[in-house]
Amino acid sequence: MAGAIPRGLAIASIGACAVFAAISASSIATAVTLGLVALPEMKRRNYADELSFGAIAAGVLGSMIPPSGAFILYGIMTEQSIGKLFMAGIFRG
Repeated sequence: MAGAIPRGLAIASIGACAVFAAISASSIATAVTLGLVALPEMKRRNYADELSFGAIAAGVLGSMIPPSGAFILYGIMTEQSIGKLFMAGIFRG
């Protein structure tokens, strides 16, 4: 399906990064994992390096999307409502 959309692989990579980062709560792990999976395929399809690296870099911001481990840790450390943090993150994510 993503092949029918121009630069669909980059768009799919951003979505995959967002989901993976939200679940794993680690931007570094997301960048490494999707970098190993998506970057070789984007290089094979002759995507520009700027687009390929930008798609992976933009996707790692998914750690802000609930349910985010970062929100849970922040809420515990600052004694804030985790539910309110999740609600705030829905619009930002």
